[in-house]
Amino acid sequence: MQLPEFSEHARKRMAQRGLKEAQVIEVIRKGAKHRSSERKATLFFGDKRCPENLQGIHVLVSSDGAQIITCYKNKKLNWHDN
Repeated sequence: MQLPEFSEHARKRMAQRGLKEAQVIEVIRKGAKHRSSERKATLFFGDKRCPENLQGIHVLVSSDGAQIITCYKNKKLNWHDN
């Protein structure tokens, strides 16, 4: 699996939100995956199957898988816990 490149926006948001590259990559490798219905992007998220330090991290990747668009933390979202 070729890893996507980090966009400047993603790097800026990671710095603001205290996320490390290793965490983001680990969420892509081990987290759950949800592709948008229009197939414009794929959301990876650290769910219950991930180590606790990755839970709640969301990573938005371009539809071709080449670029990480943004990433953020949100442990309150539970639509994907089912």
